[in-house]
Amino acid sequence: MRSINCAYLVEAADKPVAARRQIRIDGGTVREIREAEKADAAPLFALPALVNAHDHGRAIRTSSFNASGKPLESWIQYQALIPSVDPYLAAILALSRSALGGVGAVM
Repeated sequence: MRSINCAYLVEAADKPVAARRQIRIDGGTVREIREAEKADAAPLFALPALVNAHDHGRAIRTSSFNASGKPLESWIQYQALIPSVDPYLAAILALSRSALGGVGAVM
């Protein structure tokens, strides 16, 4: 069984940040979260994986053509200028970007 000692931990969205916690992992599954000894707490902040609740799976980010944060109507027509990309490669690219950013689930 593997243990990770954290200075702070967010166990769930409806629970407050807890100090000095130990995460016990067995076979890739979190088995227990308990209080850690003060001397054992590493300077780590643990939280559940992030969730990307809105992703279109585009191969190119909208910020690539200066559309980030702008109204849809001002940039959507430029999507037609983007070369055709294999949809599976586009999905892999978008999901890989999410995973590298710490996302554990995509809707």
